[in-house]
Amino acid sequence: MLRAKTKRVFTVEDIDSISAQAQQCLGSDNTNRRFLKSLLHATRYAVENELTHRQHQCFTLHYYKGLAVKDIAAQLGIDCSTVSRHIRAARERIRSHAHYCVFAYRDSPHSFDC
Repeated sequence: MLRAKTKRVFTVEDIDSISAQAQQCLGSDNTNRRFLKSLLHATRYAVENELTHRQHQCFTLHYYKGLAVKDIAAQLGIDCSTVSRHIRAARERIRSHAHYCVFAYRDSPHSFDC
């Protein structure tokens, strides 16, 4: 039987909620709103399109479903260390897409697109 971890699991709805709250904090500055929207888009794009199949499986099972590494390993029939490597690689790939947006914004805040 697979057990869920007790930590908070984030969903796409959580990301949307965080986005809405952040937009309220940013006020009416369209540049900041565009930046936030582009950053969230880049993050979602990376999760859905830039990960290998196995990275996507491990990442979504761990962060969206809340499964522990050992439970993911048992479900997929791979070693715990392999699951951890896939999750770490997925985070790095997602982080690199987010950094791209930050650098694009920093270099040209009024005309950027991620």
